[in-house]
Amino acid sequence: MPTHDTAELLGFSEKNPYTAVRTQVNLDEIILLPQPRKTFEEIPELGMSILFNKLIYLPVLAYFNKEQFKRYLSILSELWRVPLSIENYLFFGVHDIEKGEIYYKVLIDGERRVRACRYYQQHGCDEHADVRGCYKLHFGNEKVEATLCLNISPIKALGLQSTANSHNRVPAHEDAVFLDQFFRMILICDQKYPITRFAKLVGRSPETIRNAIKFCLLPEEIRNMVPAEIPYGIACEVARLHNFGVSEAELKGWVMMTIVQKQKIPDFRKVVNDFMRQQQSGQTTLFDLFSDKQRAELEKRGYKLIVSRHMINAVWQWINYFDTLLCLFEEGKLGKEDSPFSIKSPLKVFKTLIEKEKKLLPHLECLLPEKKYKEAKITLEKAESLIIRLESISQQ
Repeated sequence: MPTHDTAELLGFSEKNPYTAVRTQVNLDEIILLPQPRKTFEEIPELGMSILFNKLIYLPVLAYFNKEQFKRYLSILSELWRVPLSIENYLFFGVHDIEKGEIYYKVLIDGERRVRACRYYQQHGCDEHADVRGCYKLHFGNEKVEATLCLNISPIKALGLQSTANSHNRVPAHEDAVFLDQFFRMILICDQKYPITRFAKLVGRSPETIRNAIKFCLLPEEIRNMVPAEIPYGIACEVARLHNFGVSEAELKGWVMMTIVQKQKIPDFRKVVNDFMRQQQSGQTTLFDLFSDKQRAELEKRGYKLIVSRHMINAVWQWINYFDTLLCLFEEGKLGKEDSPFSIKSPLKVFKTLIEKEKKLLPHLECLLPEKKYKEAKITLEKAESLIIRLESISQQ
């Protein structure tokens, strides 16, 4: 059964009817709140298109009274873990004389379009010097045409927003976090609420919801690799392995494999399926799926990836450190008397770096041209001589 407080918070009723009307709304009355989409690209370009082609798909707004708006803010605070209070939005409230209440126009769908309209309301287009007059010339006034949803419950508004995002896709991993958290909130109200019913509410397939839930159960380190290092689809397959009982350490091995082999999602899905079948038949490790030659190549490429991903960043941090020292020396801010650092601090780092490079140099002899190798060796010898002199000075 739903818990009373949470059910009241959500306004838990999907059957609550609402009416959608087409109207014009002042841009500064529209309230933008956190939503699944976090990135909004090409706003000026979209604004230019809207100025000359008008709005084809209208922004959709929820028309909340004060109590509905407070419930909606409470849901979003829980959903996105950010503090949201109605006191921060009192300026946006509009007095509805006919109904005798204060109402709030909250954006459900079309944030890129609203941002684009606001952009050109503030900046105008290249053809008009009068910025405010530019927007009015194109639209006839300072408003934007929109669809206003009357008598809509907070949960229905969230469902409508999610359905809209299924047509104008947000990044899959961002959408997954929203779906997972939204579904968990509904389960607080009704522990037996079926995934199939929730899928209809948010305009997704049940499989999409299940993948989102599994994805959000992955270790944070793996989730954070999406989308820069692995696509969401690969992460979903890794989530299947996680659900299958594969350890976190082994999961990282699977992720490494997909990166170094540049696997496509369908190919990786087949590998995962084969692994699950074979493990149920007695095979126990990822590497049982590969020949000795393939395992050796995977290990070698994995080492290369570790060096390129982690160590190169560390090297550049050293370089940035010495760049900072160089600037301080050149500006006269780093010296024996007025230095903000102990002279031994950069000296110790410099000495350690030289020692490590001396140990590395013999391994590079067969890789570098003879001339480059000799230059590197001479440079290190000069650096080592300088270290000895600096150590002598610092002890005086």
